[in-house]
Amino acid sequence: MIGTVIEAADIGRALRDNSDEVHAIACALVSDLAAATADRTVRSRLAMRAAVHHNGFVKLVVVDTDEWDSLSLQGFRLVLHVWDPAVAPHSVEEIHNHRWRFASVLLCGALKWEHFHEYDGVDEPIPCLEYEYRSPGRDSGYRLRPRGPVTLARQFVALAGVGARSMMTVSQIHRVEPVADTLSATLFLQFPVERAWTRVFVESWRPASTAPRNLRRPATTELAECLGRLAAAV
Repeated sequence: MIGTVIEAADIGRALRDNSDEVHAIACALVSDLAAATADRTVRSRLAMRAAVHHNGFVKLVVVDTDEWDSLSLQGFRLVLHVWDPAVAPHSVEEIHNHRWRFASVLLCGALKWEHFHEYDGVDEPIPCLEYEYRSPGRDSGYRLRPRGPVTLARQFVALAGVGARSMMTVSQIHRVEPVADTLSATLFLQFPVERAWTRVFVESWRPASTAPRNLRRPATTELAECLGRLAAAV
């Protein structure tokens, strides 16, 4: 955990408990993170905890599963996602579920949430291809493993604004994208892992590549500038 961030446990509990106070203290944490990047050592440590995700956002692990001082949060992970066009060009996010439940808050910008379910003969069918994703852990990349055709249907679409909170189970299939090509960010709490792999879906007309996907670590100055823009936006 980055030592200068003292609000992390408070934010973790607020997200876990769906507290009304979570947006305000999450924004304070972002300001602390941005200020901490003035220190070269902190910049380097943060950059090692960050990656530019294939789905078009910067992912930063603020507190890992074994770094909490609070025993009640052991096994949880606090993560920041930043959709910043200056660092991660926009891409259409792959439909997916997660290996863990999570609770999140939208810090700035706006996001479109799409929820899906497996086709039951009622809603309009969306032919898809399913893939298996396993976390690369400390490796430098990963690949998707094909699992075959699946038909999904769109359950609903919602627009989320600043301060919006959401809680999601491992079974919920969804896709999240920024509404416009501007900076948006969420802070979320991953609950302990419940399953070994993630289901990933893409529409059949655009099959996903199964070639290795390398993780790109942002440069220290690149991440510091991203956090600075985020702190100015919240």
